[in-house]
Amino acid sequence: MGDNRLYIHIGSQESSIVQVTNGHLTGVLRSNDIPAGTLYIGRITGINNALSAAFLDIGEDKDGFMHISPGHGFKCGQCLLVQSQKPPRDNKGRQVTNSISLVGNLLCISPGGRTTVVSSKVKDSDTRVRMMAIGEAVRRTLSDDLAMEFGVTMRTIATRCGVEAALAEARNLAETWRSSVEQLAKSAVSGPVDGGRNFVSCGLQRFLTEEIREIIIDDHDTFCQVSDSVRSMGFETISVREYSQPYDMLEYYNLNAMQRHALGHRVYLPSGGSIVIDRTEALTVIDVNSGKGSTAKDMVLQTNLQAAEEIAAQLKLRNIGGIIVIDFINMDREGEAQVLNQLKEATAGDKLVTDICDFSPLGLVEMVRRRVEL
Repeated sequence: MGDNRLYIHIGSQESSIVQVTNGHLTGVLRSNDIPAGTLYIGRITGINNALSAAFLDIGEDKDGFMHISPGHGFKCGQCLLVQSQKPPRDNKGRQVTNSISLVGNLLCISPGGRTTVVSSKVKDSDTRVRMMAIGEAVRRTLSDDLAMEFGVTMRTIATRCGVEAALAEARNLAETWRSSVEQLAKSAVSGPVDGGRNFVSCGLQRFLTEEIREIIIDDHDTFCQVSDSVRSMGFETISVREYSQPYDMLEYYNLNAMQRHALGHRVYLPSGGSIVIDRTEALTVIDVNSGKGSTAKDMVLQTNLQAAEEIAAQLKLRNIGGIIVIDFINMDREGEAQVLNQLKEATAGDKLVTDICDFSPLGLVEMVRRRVEL
């Protein structure tokens, strides 16, 4: 299981959540990063029926775009509540949708939905039956309380929760929805909805698993919030501790240096080699170098194997998607087969779908990391 910790830093300018596993940086989320799922008030600036797309002013440099169906009924100038699906890239604005789904730690609610669903990752039949009963009870209560229909999806992490914890979270999410609708009705000013998604909640959704051993937090109110969340989810083995030293927590635990080392343009490997990561609008290029290490066959293979492991980690750490081209150090066919197998194994646990091609005649590996969760 390893030594797996989360550090939650709440700062005046920027806050961050850092995941460290066995002394290595394995995850970072910063408060200035706008996560998928953020709610926006958007004003439609254009409709292209040929592309089945509507373009919306959402308060950012570039208009967002939204897929629309034939007979959609939208009009230019119309304001509506939308949700971020994909970040801006390739000179395109943010992709949004008007099919809202509010994500919590235990469950998701969908205003206007009518069904209860349990995550497909939950395989045990008895657990699925119990979670379905909890989800259905939450759906019915929530729909009665607000006099409108809500769909409920029980997340994998909710295997141990009870009805009370699930309902409390669902009501908080429903309150976010209600206040967002009120803001749309009152102001209709394009931009992110006030109080949309809590930064700490987003971090827990991304990083909190049974493998986490300890969470260390340098803010008292956040410590109380996280303690309650962890307890409601039934994680009895996770220790939540408030940081009380008079020094900056990120410096005290060497987290700033760790981020500089792991997120730099060049990332060094134990063999003495390195990988260099260059991101363009169209794709990401990763070059593997032997450095000052030996160019002997065994050392080249070792460096490439280490690079395959590090590349898989970096894709998740930097949230890199789309087309990725990797230039490994030249090897024979046997070495290429070992490195390709290592890369496939290292990406097997990725939440995003990855497709990896064989070595090309030029010795390059092409892969695609799709922005769709498994």
